[in-house]
Amino acid sequence: MLELKFDDAQGEVSYRWKADEKAFAMPIRVGTSEKWEMITPTTEWQTMKTPLGREKFQVATELYYVGVSKSAK
Repeated sequence: MLELKFDDAQGEVSYRWKADEKAFAMPIRVGTSEKWEMITPTTEWQTMKTPLGREKFQVATELYYVGVSKSAK
């Protein structure tokens, strides 16, 4: 499960993998289908700047077998 927490006021999204394996780190495409960006989440929280809010920020789920959880900070 890819967990995403959005802070729209700061223009940031925090992300991590929720996985049983502590060293799990799999790259995944995020952003929009017109302009994907590759990130490599781990099981520790990381943060990135994004002009996209929770509604517009996408994960390329059609390319990966993953679940996505979106929430506000």
